[in-house]
Amino acid sequence: MAIDRLSGMGAETGCIGIFWVYGDRLMPLPTPLSEGERRADKLDSPLAHVEEWPRVVTQHKAACPGLTVLEYDEVPRGRIVYDLRTEHFIVYMDEALFTDAGPRQAARRDMREGLLSAFPLTGRRARFSTDPHYDTRHRAEPPEQEDDLEAP
Repeated sequence: MAIDRLSGMGAETGCIGIFWVYGDRLMPLPTPLSEGERRADKLDSPLAHVEEWPRVVTQHKAACPGLTVLEYDEVPRGRIVYDLRTEHFIVYMDEALFTDAGPRQAARRDMREGLLSAFPLTGRRARFSTDPHYDTRHRAEPPEQEDDLEAP
């Protein structure tokens, strides 16, 4: 898996942040824990997928021209937060980035290794979880509207 990263960020403590995966390319936007925003008992990145998408497309369009016709929520994505209570990272991500092999669903090995490397989480407690907010596999089309007009 190709990882486009900003080097040296959070190597000692790990990072929170957002990411997308297009084909075999991981496009992470790590944020050091010191820049996280507290939301209840978690530290979260101040970055928002919808706001960062134009920058990501511009940065990667030479290698991934297909990104230019996609919206931010049409590409598998996720978010990494830090749970202050349990002192571990939670990786919320699109169900498409998991495998159904074995008795339990698990993060694909390439996803797990790529994310642990890009947000330097190797050796840290991290849990991978699906989140319907990031789901691209089951995007529902809006229901067709029917006219409630009675026939004359």
